[in-house]
Amino acid sequence: MSYGISIVNVPSSIANEPDWVAILAHQELAQRLTSDGRPEEAETLLMQARERFPDNQRLAIQVAFARGRAGLGTRSLDELDAVEAVQSDVVSP
Repeated sequence: MSYGISIVNVPSSIANEPDWVAILAHQELAQRLTSDGRPEEAETLLMQARERFPDNQRLAIQVAFARGRAGLGTRSLDELDAVEAVQSDVVSP
């Protein structure tokens, strides 16, 4: 299924949007790609978002999910380890 937008063009098409809109747009399109059996494309899209929003834990979790659906279990765990490390930094005094 086509959604009328290339994942390559997503970052430029939402570049001037507020951060929350950009994050949500990436998440929604990635969810559709994953549901359509295109988890590799979802991972690519989400990694673009992670470059722009490196501290967003929800994006990191969604990357891990997409990697898991793509059969990349080890890389999925790496992403979750990164989320855990960020949470530890926040909790530590």
